[in-house]
Amino acid sequence: MPTLFDGVEGFEHQELLKVLIKKFQDSGLKIVKASLAGYDEPYKIGRHEPDIIAMDGRGLLVIGEAKCCDDLNSRLTEEQFQDFSNSSMLNGGGKVADFHIMIPESCELQLGKVLSELALTSRTNIYCWTREQQPIDDDLTLKDGLQELNDLESVHRTAKNT
Repeated sequence: MPTLFDGVEGFEHQELLKVLIKKFQDSGLKIVKASLAGYDEPYKIGRHEPDIIAMDGRGLLVIGEAKCCDDLNSRLTEEQFQDFSNSSMLNGGGKVADFHIMIPESCELQLGKVLSELALTSRTNIYCWTREQQPIDDDLTLKDGLQELNDLESVHRTAKNT
């Protein structure tokens, strides 16, 4: 957890985290632990602590992670995404926990590439949100969201080549 906003990136991470907490609360989730002042620190899930641990109305685990663009290609992020997206719930009958990722809008394509490289694009328990436009779309699965990103990338490539 950053201390006294470790520079611009620490501030940006905290802001993304606040937006995701508000999004969770607005959707009826109870924040159990969070890497933010006023909350108890999250416990490890796999090898790392997530930014947010929440529970839904049935008591099922929901994991949240805020990422700045510069952090997306790190080994730490890869490990977190793998661990958090594969976390099973004891009280959910082995159901995999929902995993929410909050990023700045400017790195949507970058997130899509990272998730693709980790073979996580077909996972239906991963939800991607951006700070500027939330969510990518409530009714879209990550796979649909990644298709939108691929389409957007294709448009950018075509425009660049003309």
